[in-house]
Amino acid sequence: MAIKKTTYDRDTDYQKKINDAVAAGNYTVAAKYEQARNAKIQGEALNYAQTNKYSSYLPKEYNGVEYDSGTDYMKKIYQAFGKGDYTAASQYEQQRNAKIDGEGLPNAKTNYTYTPQYDTQINELFNKLLNRESFSYDTETDPLYKLYREQYINQGRLAMQDTMGQAAALTGGYGSSYSQAVGQQQYDAYLQKLNGVVPELYQLAYSRYQDEGDELKDQYNMYMAKDAQDYDRARINYAQLQSQMNAAADQVKAILEVGGSPSADLVLRSGLSDEYVQTLKNYYAQLAAQAAQTAARSGGSSGGGGGSSRTYSSDKDYKVNKDGSVSVKRVRQLNYQPDEGVFKWNGNQYTSVDSLLDAWEKKSDLTNDDISILKRKLYSQMGRG
Repeated sequence: MAIKKTTYDRDTDYQKKINDAVAAGNYTVAAKYEQARNAKIQGEALNYAQTNKYSSYLPKEYNGVEYDSGTDYMKKIYQAFGKGDYTAASQYEQQRNAKIDGEGLPNAKTNYTYTPQYDTQINELFNKLLNRESFSYDTETDPLYKLYREQYINQGRLAMQDTMGQAAALTGGYGSSYSQAVGQQQYDAYLQKLNGVVPELYQLAYSRYQDEGDELKDQYNMYMAKDAQDYDRARINYAQLQSQMNAAADQVKAILEVGGSPSADLVLRSGLSDEYVQTLKNYYAQLAAQAAQTAARSGGSSGGGGGSSRTYSSDKDYKVNKDGSVSVKRVRQLNYQPDEGVFKWNGNQYTSVDSLLDAWEKKSDLTNDDISILKRKLYSQMGRG
């Protein structure tokens, strides 16, 4: 990877900017000003000592994307999506992928967001096609025509000399107007042949013009197709992630509703903010307290042992047990992997929608609620709303 050269402004007092940044507690900014100051000292051959007091605060970089090795970008991605901030999520995803590459981490990179990779190439090719001059042909600028002309002129001269020599031999070795005339005729005949190849050269030049245009179109279409592929993949991946986040959010709310405490990992994957989760927790605690007061006033009692868990609701693939744990109904789980075109359901893999639907029909113990949830997941994960 090429090292990016630090730029600087000759008239900027970077030491003052460093001091101001440090006073404000922004050491990352101070480190960047220090970097610019050092570049200015070196570039302008100034009689000042370069410093590296704040270099440890400089963000790392990979392929032009800055990242911080200590930041949990996956957490930031979830939080950004939870707030509906797609732009921030895209930035954090780029930084996370750069961190994985830059640090050589084993984590899998993601592409939940669409980031155009080929805008420069697409715009350049589009402008070339749009501003391409109409075809025109000029023999004076055609190198192939110049080659033919040189060849025919040389052949014409040789033919003229040979013809004049033969005519002179007939007159005792003396030149005559006749020998000059017949020699000129031979020369003109070759020049006429040169004019005869012009239509062929015109067609060749036009074919080259057409081929160049077709090549530009092919390159443009190739980049457009790759860009569309990236967009579709990101859209499908985002839909999958959103479905997973919605399911996690439902689990968080269900656990809070029965007075449990969801794990930090579950809250993170839900995209719900800590403040919102705490608000929900307080709300459900208030409801529970009100219910207890009502029961106490009425002298009622819950009596009996009661079950250890709630039943599966008609629109969820899990149930929340009274102890706050979560049980998942396996037959309501569905995962689609678009890169492989494979559906995973109930421990098996299916390579087409038809084969998946057929498997559902053959499993007699699936309820209508099960089928409804599976179809909803299928449409969501395939990006069909």
